[in-house]
Amino acid sequence: MTRADVLRLALEAGFTWEPINNIADPLERFATLVLEADDGPWKSAVIDRLVIAHILTAEHESDPLKAIQDLLAYHTEIAVDPRVSGAAAGLVEQAKAEEREACAKVCESRQTPGTGSVAILQGAADAILARGQK
Repeated sequence: MTRADVLRLALEAGFTWEPINNIADPLERFATLVLEADDGPWKSAVIDRLVIAHILTAEHESDPLKAIQDLLAYHTEIAVDPRVSGAAAGLVEQAKAEEREACAKVCESRQTPGTGSVAILQGAADAILARGQK
């Protein structure tokens, strides 16, 4: 139900826009209260968070599932973005450190006495490429 629906129903029920006893302002307030009561605090909280995230669309007003899914997707993107999330940045740094250590071990294990530098580097490159195929 929209604000216009509430106002239309009030007019059908006999309310009037005439300024008699200043009914217009209470009628507008009544429409707001009906909508708030119908939606409850949950919708207001979700809509507020969509506004804060700058992702609110008109569709969110009538599709609560889409509103929640979009809000969850937004926060998931932030949670895994190392430029924003300290936890994600820590995981990226940990993965880099583990990969550097593994590459160093591969290079050390490929060094054999009496072989040329090309053979050493080629062996290390092959082993590193093989690691990515696990």
